[in-house]
Order: sequence, then C-alpha cells, then structure tokens
Amino acid sequence: MNFLLTTYEPGMIPGPGLSAIETTLWFVVAPIGLFLVISAFAYASSTKRDKKKSVVDQID
Repeated sequence: MNFLLTTYEPGMIPGPGLSAIETTLWFVVAPIGLFLVISAFAYASSTKRDKKKSVVDQID
C-alpha cells in the first residue's frame, strides 16, 4: 500500500499548491491572530467597570 498517493474523484481538478510562507500564514499566523483578537474581546468585555453608586447601600 502506498499512502503517499491520493485518489481524486472523477471531474476533480486540484488547484495550485501553497508555498511554505503561505502555509505558515494560513495555518499558524492566522489562527494565532484570531485567537488573540477573540481573547482581547473576551477580556475587554469581562473587565470590571467602575460601579455606579447605588441609591440603596444596605437594607436595615
């Protein structure tokens, strides 16, 4: 068995391959960038904001 050979379905035309730089950008840099952006939004939405002073501070 040769696992390096791939079989194509009828009518399937493979596109051009990716260069090493394109592969790195798509599969390493882009996911890390998306993770950082989503993390920044999550962090910004969960940080404590200045609490407005409540009219009722305690119940007697």
